[in-house]
Amino acid sequence: MSDQYSVERIRPEDVFLTSLHFLFIVFSYAFAFSTEWYWGAAMIVVHATHERLVGDCVLSRIQKNRGYSGPDDDYFYHLFRRLGFTPSRRLTGNLHLFIKTTILLVVVFKLVRWFRVF
Repeated sequence: MSDQYSVERIRPEDVFLTSLHFLFIVFSYAFAFSTEWYWGAAMIVVHATHERLVGDCVLSRIQKNRGYSGPDDDYFYHLFRRLGFTPSRRLTGNLHLFIKTTILLVVVFKLVRWFRVF
């Protein structure tokens, strides 16, 4: 890998932002599982709103603005490139959709249980 975003150019701030992004994903799952459905729904709305307003995740935008990742890179594409893999953008987009969908399913399941439908 000899491009601008290769492993050789890793900086501490980039590692911090990448780790923070990963921790936020873990926190999102923990939050969805441990709180009432309406808090999980609020988290989904806040996250979707911030992505619409900023045009991307704030942490990914910071990484792009600082030159740590390419202008079209999402979090997983950036992470896999740092780990030495070159994934397809379709794969990383599907990972994002999988995470968002599973969190939404947790919230919907809790909503159904809250209304005692089943």
